[in-house]
Amino acid sequence: MQASVAGAATTFTTPTPNIGIIPFSGDVYTTSANGTLIPVFPLSTPLSAPLYNLAGNALPVTWGQFSSATAKSYAWTITHNATTYTQFLISFSSLVPNGVYSLFYRTFQPDSNNALCPNVEPTVALTAALPQFQKPDSSSFVTSGSGKWVFRRQRRAGPARRPAR
Repeated sequence: MQASVAGAATTFTTPTPNIGIIPFSGDVYTTSANGTLIPVFPLSTPLSAPLYNLAGNALPVTWGQFSSATAKSYAWTITHNATTYTQFLISFSSLVPNGVYSLFYRTFQPDSNNALCPNVEPTVALTAALPQFQKPDSSSFVTSGSGKWVFRRQRRAGPARRPAR
């Protein structure tokens, strides 16, 4: 059996190598000295800066808390009826409690092409293995009150895939 995902193992017990987590600052804002809502700039926004959503509603975390999220992922392959599948299990912590999140992935060689935005946005939403239990939709999730979540997905094996955000 050959692993088809970058770093994927053939058993669940081997974690996928940690490449890093990049907080997506495009969904949160802070305020300027005069109180105007401004985008967060990851390299210059103080870790103690309070955060807001686009509507100006205060979020219950600072930029430091928001950007300190952690994740551990596992990827492994299984073969069933001569078809190989890649299974993903990704656990998160230190997310915004009760926050709504989405995961995205992209493929490399061949590069992914998002059908909703062809030739512009290469990332595609990573939908849940059991979408009927996923809220608010199949490609989003709401964290627990402690800011934790476990995400599982199975994909038909193919070119290297990784979560992008």
